[in-house]
Amino acid sequence: MKIKINEDYVIRSSQYQYVLSKPKGPDKNGAEQYSDIGYFPTVEKALDAFTEHHIRTSDISSFEEL
Repeated sequence: MKIKINEDYVIRSSQYQYVLSKPKGPDKNGAEQYSDIGYFPTVEKALDAFTEHHIRTSDISSFEEL
């Protein structure tokens, strides 16, 4: 499973976990590569982590910009 959150982030899943990732582009064979941000037991925890990561890594100055 792969859930696109926005243009910069996706949540991928395996049998055991959910992974918050940032796509890096295709490799030499055309397969998409990812930079993993974190590993989580539930989709809810992955979305919570995305929210925290987004706030901490952006230049947001008001709640309206979220």
